[in-house]
Amino acid sequence: CSLQYTVLLSVAAVIVGGVVGALFAAFLVMLLIYRMKKKDEGSYTLEEPKQANVTYQKPDKQEEFYA
Repeated sequence: CSLQYTVLLSVAAVIVGGVVGALFAAFLVMLLIYRMKKKDEGSYTLEEPKQANVTYQKPDKQEEFYA
């Protein structure tokens, strides 16, 4: 009788663990989708982008800057 009770508890624990794991995985997927949609909003400008000046310009004086 004690062995049957132990097996029943083990099966119940595996089922509950699987359900909790599935819920956690679903929560993570929903969080990931939410973050991707949120990042997509407002990440672009409505006006035309201005062309940047990409040519190299030599500095007037020789200075070093430390970051």
